[in-house]
Amino acid sequence: MDLFTRFADPNATPRGANCFLCHSHVVQKGVALPANFTSNGLDQFPTDAGVGAVTGQPEHHGTFKIPTVRNIALTAPYMHDGRFQTLEEVVEHYDQHLQPHANLDPILRDLGNVRPGYLDLSASEKTALVAFLHTFTDTALTTDPQYANPFTSLGLREQPIAALPRLFVLGENFPNPFNGQTEMVLTVLRTAQIRVSILDILGREVRILKEGTLSAGRHQLRWDGTDNQGMALSGGIYFCRALSLESNPGATAPQVKKVVLLK
Repeated sequence: MDLFTRFADPNATPRGANCFLCHSHVVQKGVALPANFTSNGLDQFPTDAGVGAVTGQPEHHGTFKIPTVRNIALTAPYMHDGRFQTLEEVVEHYDQHLQPHANLDPILRDLGNVRPGYLDLSASEKTALVAFLHTFTDTALTTDPQYANPFTSLGLREQPIAALPRLFVLGENFPNPFNGQTEMVLTVLRTAQIRVSILDILGREVRILKEGTLSAGRHQLRWDGTDNQGMALSGGIYFCRALSLESNPGATAPQVKKVVLLK
């Protein structure tokens, strides 16, 4: 717990990992505030503009929403593009591999246990930090039937995702909620037949965003709140679903993200 809740400081004992400086509010409240976004140094020259793609502000380029750490051990892959598969990889990134992006968060850039911009954690400290992150797992919540997926009968999640190989990773949309246009990124791990569509609260497909053979890489998707006929839909909760069209439909599980359209 000390590593999570303390500053990285060469003169401090015990040492820290700076986690609470960005994640304290999402630990307590379980959600990230709409304006709480930053660059965590994934790339020096990011190809995904993140929040900057929406605002057009240079100081927002390459910044992304800070997520909750509740049930973090259950929500792999990590980062906005799913590049890290394990919490150990996440810790290693913050420990040694921050990239000098122009909008890198000053907390990450300036603080360090030995050198600014590096945590320089020992192997035992890394293990302890990952173990602490596992304490945010709420098994009472994840096994409570009243919070189970209500769309299983509609085929939105036919098998547990963790038990299946991944063809793609569907990122969260931003902004969310939205009024006008929202964007999301689909990262395809190998060339595959995929359909990405919008479903209404009853599970009916109202808009196809992308369908066909998609090459490996990142695909930027946009939805403007209209259906396939270009008619504006009413405000409410919708779902973005990425679905494999491979001949063996069980090869990978569908992925679904909740989208809130404001009117």
